[in-house]
Amino acid sequence: MDRLDAKLDRRANELDDKISCVAEELKETRKELKETRVDLSARIEAVGNKVEGHEDRIRFLERKAA
Repeated sequence: MDRLDAKLDRRANELDDKISCVAEELKETRKELKETRVDLSARIEAVGNKVEGHEDRIRFLERKAA
């Protein structure tokens, strides 16, 4: 019985270690996703500003050409 308990304890410790590793990986992944989200938001905003600028120029040129 003691051998079985020892074996179960080892397995439990191995599983705890694996769970800890997965938790750390998930934490790192969350951090990377947050950074990516911030970066993409900034890029999307820049593209939106560029499009708005083009729309203003097109309106100006259309008025000038008319």
